[in-house]
Amino acid sequence: MTVKELHATIKEATMSINQRLVEYYETGTPNKLVDKEIAYLKAVTGTSERRPYLAMRTHRKNKAELQAQLSELQYFNEWDVFTPEGRRQRNQRELRAWRSYKRNSGSNLHYETWRKMVNIIGTIGKDILQQFGGSYGNKIEEAVRKGRKPGEVIKAVRESVEEHHSKGHNYEDYLDTLIKKLDLTV
Repeated sequence: MTVKELHATIKEATMSINQRLVEYYETGTPNKLVDKEIAYLKAVTGTSERRPYLAMRTHRKNKAELQAQLSELQYFNEWDVFTPEGRRQRNQRELRAWRSYKRNSGSNLHYETWRKMVNIIGTIGKDILQQFGGSYGNKIEEAVRKGRKPGEVIKAVRESVEEHHSKGHNYEDYLDTLIKKLDLTV
C-alpha cells in the first residue's frame, strides 16, 4: 500500500471511529474499556487528550508509522462491541451466524437458545470439545433445548473430560458420559 493510499485509508477509518464516538458520547453512559481504548488511540494518532474525537495527524509520519496507526484504527473497529454502532454490527453478525447455522444444520433452534449454546461452547473451549468429536454440538443443542442451564452443561462436559482424561478413551466414551450426566437420548 502506498503512502497516499495509507493516508486515504486512515482518513476513512478515523471518520468511521469518530462517527461511533459521536453516538457513544450521545448515549451518556461511559464505558471504561472504550475510554481506555480511545485514550490509547489518541496516543497512537497524536491527538490531544482534551479533544473528544480523533485527529488523523498523518503529516511527518513515515510509512511504518502510518501502517501502525492504520492497524490500531482497524483493530478498534473490529474490537468495538460497546458503542451503539459496535453493538449493531455485533447483532448483525450474530443473526447472520444463527441463520447460517439453521440453514447448514437443518435445525429449528430459536435465536436465544442458539446464543446460549454458542456461549456454552465458547466457555468450554476448543481443546475440550475436540475430545468429543463432531457430535458434541448436537448434544449441547439437545441439552439447551431441554432447558438445561449453561452451568449444568459446562459442569457435565468438564466432569466427563476429567473421568476419561489420560485413560486412552475415544470421543465416544466422552459423549456417552456426557449423555448420561445430562440425561439425554442416545
